[in-house]
Amino acid sequence: GVGIDTGAFTGIVLGCIGRDGKKWIIGETYTEKPAGGIYTTLTEAEEMLLRILGPIFQAEKIEQVINDILFIVSIDPASQHKLEIVDRWDCALSSPNTADQKSLLMSIDRVEKWFHDGELFVVEDCTSTVDQLRKYVWKQLKAHTSAGAPVIREPSKGYDHLCDALRFLMIPLADHGIPTEPPPVVTWADAWERRTRDTLF
Repeated sequence: GVGIDTGAFTGIVLGCIGRDGKKWIIGETYTEKPAGGIYTTLTEAEEMLLRILGPIFQAEKIEQVINDILFIVSIDPASQHKLEIVDRWDCALSSPNTADQKSLLMSIDRVEKWFHDGELFVVEDCTSTVDQLRKYVWKQLKAHTSAGAPVIREPSKGYDHLCDALRFLMIPLADHGIPTEPPPVVTWADAWERRTRDTLF
């Protein structure tokens, strides 16, 4: 699936769940105020999706990837670019329930636990995602003046678009679980042979 967090800075991640239940982020696109706006970002995301998934699933067009391979395309519930993405990719979008503060904190805690328990991994090629995860911090909030009042945790917003995109994707993907019927198997040998043949051609 794909997770999307849009804005002046837009982060898009490609993730999956293995049959062993381990969760992976295997691709990313991160743009900072691109000249063409959301369409430039979507073009970069399409190139990333074809580069990673094309050889494995023998897909040559982005339409094949979106229609036949991606199971979930999940976007920031507050995104202003939903219509552009639906129009461009001709797909249904899901929006995770992270709009209110309680849902936000629960989703952050869940992702944090996956990392802590060795259930979520980011491939080393996703350098921007790794960098943003390392810089993800909480705001320093003063304790409430009333005795015994809880201190509300709140993440510091900013350089976190790929972290949000990761949450938007992996939570609904994990909630749905692994499909009971496995997709057709394409071995690495088949994918490599096809890539080699295409390169020679």
